[in-house]
Amino acid sequence: MRIGIDIDNTIVNTRETVFKCKRKSKFKHNKGYYLFWPKEEQEEFLDQYVEEIHLNAEVKEDAKEAIDLLHDKGHEIILITYRSNIRSSSSNANTKKYLKKHHIYYDDILFGSFNKGKVCKEHHIDLLIDDSLENIESAAKEGIQVLVYPMTYNKKTKYPRVKDWKEVIDYIQRMEKDM
Repeated sequence: MRIGIDIDNTIVNTRETVFKCKRKSKFKHNKGYYLFWPKEEQEEFLDQYVEEIHLNAEVKEDAKEAIDLLHDKGHEIILITYRSNIRSSSSNANTKKYLKKHHIYYDDILFGSFNKGKVCKEHHIDLLIDDSLENIESAAKEGIQVLVYPMTYNKKTKYPRVKDWKEVIDYIQRMEKDM
């Protein structure tokens, strides 16, 4: 099976690192996660902090082990990320450096994936694991199986949702039995 996995807030705790950066920034007046801020403030914040966020977010509990297990069972791991060199010319290189440092396995990485449904279809992805409901819906419309990685902003969904990486493994094992 070809498994597409998002990086931010799925493999790594990007949200926590964003809040750390926000506390030391001038954006203290904004409540919540930066994705819900006015567009120009999002842009300004990311211009200033994107490299720090990408290099310092912690790997989610059990993510590395789950990905290793999936790889060992013969699944192809394709990281599908919005990250790109558009904002920072070193974003792709920093992402690869981070993944290598933390021993996160992948067969391929697709940067600049702004329409994940289209990307999943083009790359013959069987299952997408992502925290963004927009990405999940986009992939589901293309006939891709989806799995929602939990965040506070995606609790209400009609798509299958897990609570952690251990449940991701359980879900995929149940899928394998049904194949």
